[in-house]
Amino acid sequence: MTELAGWISSLAFGLSALPQVLKTYRTKSVDDLADGMVILWIIGEIAGVIYALGFETLPYPLLANYLFNAVGVSYLGWMKWHTKNNTAKRGSTLPKQSADF
Repeated sequence: MTELAGWISSLAFGLSALPQVLKTYRTKSVDDLADGMVILWIIGEIAGVIYALGFETLPYPLLANYLFNAVGVSYLGWMKWHTKNNTAKRGSTLPKQSADF
């Protein structure tokens, strides 16, 4: 029962970034994402993987959570800094589209 709760928790937390990732993908806009949030999220994921790897037996629910989150934060971080760098070079922003979640 405890392991099932671990899997449910990990999947829920891991997939919790999915709405933001999908919204960012659809709108191509990361204006609402704070740099600090993305940086802290990346630090948290790295520290979490190091923590999980320290167990004698690998906690697969935690590793699944970190994998889902690492993919999500990588995409959001790439979009955040890629868009910021391209905007600075072009002097304009990408067109915004509406996406409701």
